[in-house]
Amino acid sequence: VSSEMLLSFLGEVELVAAVLYNLAIVHFEINEFERSLKILEDCERIRLATSGEESLVVALTIFLKGNVLSGMSDYNEAIDCYKKALEIMQTEPNRNRIHIGNTLHSIGNLHFTKGELEDSLKCYEESLRCKKIELGFSHHDLASAYSQMGHIFYQKQDFISSLPLFEESLRVLKLVTDKSNEDEADILATEGIMQIIKGEQDQGLILYENALEILKSKVGHKKGKIASLLNAIACEYVTKGENKKAFRLFEESLHARKKMAGFVHLDVAATLENMAQLHQNREKYDKALRCLEEALRIRKLRLGDSAVVASTLETIGNISKEIGELKKAEMAYEDSLRIRKLLYGGGHETVA
Repeated sequence: VSSEMLLSFLGEVELVAAVLYNLAIVHFEINEFERSLKILEDCERIRLATSGEESLVVALTIFLKGNVLSGMSDYNEAIDCYKKALEIMQTEPNRNRIHIGNTLHSIGNLHFTKGELEDSLKCYEESLRCKKIELGFSHHDLASAYSQMGHIFYQKQDFISSLPLFEESLRVLKLVTDKSNEDEADILATEGIMQIIKGEQDQGLILYENALEILKSKVGHKKGKIASLLNAIACEYVTKGENKKAFRLFEESLHARKKMAGFVHLDVAATLENMAQLHQNREKYDKALRCLEEALRIRKLRLGDSAVVASTLETIGNISKEIGELKKAEMAYEDSLRIRKLLYGGGHETVA
């Protein structure tokens, strides 16, 4: 039964809104973001009329809209939804702790995607504080926050801080009863990154690839998670010097991300940047520049003048200088410097 038929048969009542809400979740899970958003607009309209703008069901609908918009790379609209949902939820903070924690976690995910690691970390920490009050210290919902915090420190190459967070995520995941296939894949992937941190790269890769096999064969609709794991495995093969295998995995990740989220998503830009590094290692500088320029176009579109854009410009400048394209290098450096002055002022160390 379509959402239009439901509205026609039953009218604009909460029962219909609840069905629409669950239908929107299904479309979101299979990455049909535009369809999900359209259904949520009907759901929100009904709930505003039947429950009022300060109701929890309205807040949850707006929160889900934020997740959908984030998946579509509409980050400004997504953050507006999250803030609006939080404002409603926080009218009864003790009653809505779990929902507040979930919303903060989604805001953390958004900041992480945009490369705003400190803001992301604060959101995950606050989300954990909310959820621990209700769930204790050994609940499945906490594992994702510990893992994401671990990835923040891992990205910053602070492995001493990241390892205990992955260990805690793993501890929580192993306590879950009736584990799903996705849980089993998450356990293997977490064990994999822990082995890599400990210097056991080959063992880590085996665990990663076992996790990937479970995701592909049993949880195939989790395309974003599959693409992220493909990207992570490829990065490890780059460090091993197995460039052909790395390139194949990057291409598979890139294809999956473009198919799932579109050609101008920040995750696409991240994979392009990793591919550029691979091309640079192989001294294929023209290909590296093409990847970086596409990544730059996406990042400018989605982020404007930002630290990530400045860093991408600097990398383009470095490679252009390396191959003697000095005018291109000069333009890239100047634009990078302009952005950093705008963000940090003239006295910051990144401007010196």
